[in-house]
Amino acid sequence: MFKPKGNMILIEQLPVSKMSGGGIIMSSALEEKRQQRGQQVGIVREMGPDSYHKCSGFDGSEAYCEVGDVVLFPRYSGVQYQMSDIMNTTPKENETFWHLMEDTDVMGVMPKDQALEYKNQRGLKE
Repeated sequence: MFKPKGNMILIEQLPVSKMSGGGIIMSSALEEKRQQRGQQVGIVREMGPDSYHKCSGFDGSEAYCEVGDVVLFPRYSGVQYQMSDIMNTTPKENETFWHLMEDTDVMGVMPKDQALEYKNQRGLKE
């Protein structure tokens, strides 16, 4: 994992559930449709020292997110990588995708109570 610099933030992309809350297995066509929309969900893991400061072009109001928040972000924003790409090794099954992007690329933040429930349902750590 990399430590972001400047106004960059590091987001851990969350895997898409292949099963609905009722136990129905989602089709690959539905997953592909979601991918076409270009929206990703992830957890903010690190923030650069200038994130959400005026020097990064931010207007000075309340920060959009903080470390630990579940956020929505554009698929093609910033740089996407896996550690196997960096280490030049064979990717592992279900390897985590990381996104390093500018602080202002975050499109939305899940409310804290919903985010906690979301993380608990998926067995995610803070």
